[in-house]
Amino acid sequence: FRLLPAFLGEYGDVIEIDLERQTTIPPEADGLFWMQPATATPEHARQLRRFVDSGRSAILPGSAYAVGYLPEADKIRYIAQLLPTGWEDLLRPFGLRPLPDLLMDRNNGPVFIGEEGGGSREVIAPFHLRCLPAFYDMKSFVAPARGGLNFVAASALEIDPRRLSEIDFQAEIIGTTTENARVASLPSGSF
Repeated sequence: FRLLPAFLGEYGDVIEIDLERQTTIPPEADGLFWMQPATATPEHARQLRRFVDSGRSAILPGSAYAVGYLPEADKIRYIAQLLPTGWEDLLRPFGLRPLPDLLMDRNNGPVFIGEEGGGSREVIAPFHLRCLPAFYDMKSFVAPARGGLNFVAASALEIDPRRLSEIDFQAEIIGTTTENARVASLPSGSF
């Protein structure tokens, strides 16, 4: 989360705000990046709707769960943990619902995790999703996609067409996993 403001700061002014403690989005902001909201109220959703209706963009990355790593001598075990419902609470008024299921794909990539005493270990797991440019549809964007996107513990999103119609919104899918994706119930213990 610290790298994104630094990167964006190369292209313009960055205003950091704490939306956990306030609901007002600065009127001078052109775009909003709200990472994994822990708490979101109906007022947050109203402010976000006003912001987007004014022609500005909001990017709201998050997941319904996180995965922890339990290193063992010759392998890694994982443990899934549900996250606070803030992201779900923020998306619901917009006709989107994160599903707390383990989303996996054969097209996965490595993640490096730190180990005690320093160093790191490369871990490849089916929930380390890669979304390659071949799986993008960026026609509505200004420029074509470059490079892949990596996601760890991503939630699938369920779209409610009725709700979208009620609020005159549309959901546009711009990137997916491959045809080798699968979903499993979120494990309650280590796996």
